[in-house]
Amino acid sequence: MNKFFMFGDVHVLQALRTPTAPAGSTLTEVLPSRLVAGLLRQTVHASERIALSSGLARLDGLILAGSGDFQSIRHAMTSISSHPPVSYLLQCGKIGAMEAIRQGALQSLMDSTGTQPAYVIAGGYEVHRRHRLPEASDMIAAITRPVLPPRTAADLLASRYKLSGAELDSWSQQTRQAARNARKHLPRPTAVQDINGLLVLGEDEPAVATPNEDKPLDIPASAWYVAKRFAPDLGDIPEIHAEAHCAPRVDGAALIFLGASAKGAESSIADAHARIAGIVSVDEGPASGFLAAHLAVHKVLKQAGWNAAQLDVLEIHDRFAAQALAVAHEFSIPGERINPMGGSLVHGDAGAASGALCVGRLFHQLQHSGRRGIAVVADESGHAVALAMEGMG
Repeated sequence: MNKFFMFGDVHVLQALRTPTAPAGSTLTEVLPSRLVAGLLRQTVHASERIALSSGLARLDGLILAGSGDFQSIRHAMTSISSHPPVSYLLQCGKIGAMEAIRQGALQSLMDSTGTQPAYVIAGGYEVHRRHRLPEASDMIAAITRPVLPPRTAADLLASRYKLSGAELDSWSQQTRQAARNARKHLPRPTAVQDINGLLVLGEDEPAVATPNEDKPLDIPASAWYVAKRFAPDLGDIPEIHAEAHCAPRVDGAALIFLGASAKGAESSIADAHARIAGIVSVDEGPASGFLAAHLAVHKVLKQAGWNAAQLDVLEIHDRFAAQALAVAHEFSIPGERINPMGGSLVHGDAGAASGALCVGRLFHQLQHSGRRGIAVVADESGHAVALAMEGMG
């Protein structure tokens, strides 16, 4: 479907996020609607001169990823405007924010007219509850679509690319140093307030370095048996990833403000800082695992008309160190161009919000520069979304 749309007409106008905190800590009691409402207010405030001088009246859509229901979205919208957007949608899943951004870009293209541009806000939020028990949907998904545990899938990826523990150590140290060097260049996050306007979280809290591993659900088969059901030839998978090679889980939210030029207009978007050159979503199935990210990058490069050598930045959601190293090997990209501000391995795995955080970091590096970059997020089920972006110098 993407080939019928000119993604170059979609611009990224703003990227905002809340601070992040270790999963199940400071933000655990904050309603998703509060997280999203605070970011929406800041997005509208920062973008008044661009498009939203009448609040949300000019907004064509709001697409979020996260857990919950539409009530959270309604609360977030009505808390700042009596004019909700034309449409809104809640996405679910670990890479939901990237899917939300993809759908937001498509919607903005479809809603723009010959005289009026269209504006959509897309992003995600994640709030881990302390005592969440497995639900029936978890059981059904585990049985009908068996997937390797994330850390095991990452070990399999490392084995396929013959990555050693020493290489994972080296990458972990490199990306942490990159994050320290880039700290002063990162934009300040939007503080989280409670319903009385009191400060809940103003700055990022240090992420807790614990293994990012889901405990297998108590179903009639072990994780290994489930793996054997869809890939009986896997054999023994060596355990390569240690705690230092796994992203800690964090809570937080991020939003991306998109605008599509009026049809036939060379540029009807004021103050556009970057444009989207392509977006691709692939679903290769559980046997592919994190390798789906490579196919998504191949496809989005073709869609944008680029090659890997032309990339200045590649932002990958590296829940595990092998993901960044494997994509570097696959596309022969120098390590300093991958997650140059530090990736999820340092900043934390924000679940459904991670895609918007990746796109936000890419946007802040490319805006006004004329440089090119890709953001890609993949999960262990073989689903991946890649977005190509070009700064407007």
